[in-house]
Amino acid sequence: MNRILLSLAIMLMVFGCKRSRYMDGLISDETRTSIKTIDPLVLKPSPEAPEPVLAEPNTPAPATQVISLEQCRSLALENNLTLKAQLIAPTLAAESFNQERAKFEAVLDTGMRYRRASDTDSSSRRNYFNVDVEQPLATGGVLSVGLPFSDGHSSNSGGLSDAAVSVSYVQSLLRGAGIQTSTPHDAKDR
Repeated sequence: MNRILLSLAIMLMVFGCKRSRYMDGLISDETRTSIKTIDPLVLKPSPEAPEPVLAEPNTPAPATQVISLEQCRSLALENNLTLKAQLIAPTLAAESFNQERAKFEAVLDTGMRYRRASDTDSSSRRNYFNVDVEQPLATGGVLSVGLPFSDGHSSNSGGLSDAAVSVSYVQSLLRGAGIQTSTPHDAKDR
């Protein structure tokens, strides 16, 4: 059991919550600071704008209404949906950036299995533990490190423990290749 805890602690220290080396080169400092330093636009009502007077609903609207240039600007900014959408655009951009960055975060996967068997002559029990860390790479590949461990006890042979380390690297070599990429998209191109 101490071996399992020691192995888990080593795996967490090696692949713990740290910033990926690959993420530092993907986003320029200029882009990173421009996302952080966007100031929101604060709209204040015009000091000259009088309180609106509500008309009786059954009376016809006047043919013309005289308003000042400042009142016209204030009403236009008040009802401008494009401007209101632009106020939340930096928040949406930052969230989209965080979602893309999350694709490169490491994944810790653990598992445990228990097996018990008994016959008329003997009985045995076996515990299986597994700790895996998968790190997506900027190249599109995945680096995986695993630590399977098992511990067992049998009435005939006593205790037996197994431990191993597995490392795998998977890189897709044909990403973006295939029939659709290598053939024309329109019939007129053929």
